[in-house]
Amino acid sequence: MSLQTEFGRLVREKRKAAGYTQQSFAECVGISCRQLCNIERGKAQPALATALRIADRLEISLDAYKALAIADAAESLLE
Repeated sequence: MSLQTEFGRLVREKRKAAGYTQQSFAECVGISCRQLCNIERGKAQPALATALRIADRLEISLDAYKALAIADAAESLLE
């Protein structure tokens, strides 16, 4: 599973658990609702600054994000 897909899944899961709608959460982190939807569906990878705002607001550990990035890189090398 790619970094984009896994990060998006994690964002959706944490956002819902925190009680945010897509619209309200997008406004909190300064992105459009469409952009958030694309991130959650694994169709877009956010810029680093956006990923950091998302991670901070949802209390997603940057270690988890780094682990996803390492796994994604390793998967790419094996292809």
